[in-house]
Amino acid sequence: MAGGRRYTKREKILIGGLGALTPLVLHLLVVDLQAWWDSLTPFVLLGAVLRVAALTYLGGIVAYLHKDEHSPLKLFELGIVAPALLAGLLHGAPERARASQPGQPAATSVFDLFVTPVYAAEREDSKQKTFTAPQETIAQQVWRGMSDSSVPRLWFVIASYHPTAEAAAMEAERINRTALGFAAEVYAPYGGGRSYSVVIGEHLTLAEAQVLRRKAAAVGLVQAQLWKLSPDSK
Repeated sequence: MAGGRRYTKREKILIGGLGALTPLVLHLLVVDLQAWWDSLTPFVLLGAVLRVAALTYLGGIVAYLHKDEHSPLKLFELGIVAPALLAGLLHGAPERARASQPGQPAATSVFDLFVTPVYAAEREDSKQKTFTAPQETIAQQVWRGMSDSSVPRLWFVIASYHPTAEAAAMEAERINRTALGFAAEVYAPYGGGRSYSVVIGEHLTLAEAQVLRRKAAAVGLVQAQLWKLSPDSK
């Protein structure tokens, strides 16, 4: 605007950065803060800090590049538009597929970082697993903080059900011996059920579970079926 104030580069970057943070502030007004706090970990917090930094940077850069623009309102609006660039990257990039494998459990709350767990020695003859929700890796926690989303891995592929642990163990041993590429494990009864499950895939997305079931059918495990764990299960 002719005769209006001309903002410095630093001021334009600041206005654009504040504009970029506006959608995030509005999001915090509708999000379940208690649930977010309960699932907060140091790495989720790190991801959130990275997200704020990236939004501020993009908003400031977009405002700075409009060198002929000196209206504070338009600079602020330019900053608001900037997060769309980051949103496309965060929500469009597929999460790297991972094979189900044992590992160190990740912290499930911000307080777990300061608590050293003590585990009882596992009996050598205890080979039954239980249906539980997967623990997030550090990378997944950082990603959740950056994107405010996570990919639910609550699907299992169950090859068969058996009335006794011995029968399930025999079937798991048979699958591991004859079905190349599959790792069957015995799971204890879930909830109020009495059947022991022979699981060939754990903590999968729906798409991954469907692919694994087709592979299982191709090697003769035609009774394999998909089963989803309740998100509230611990």
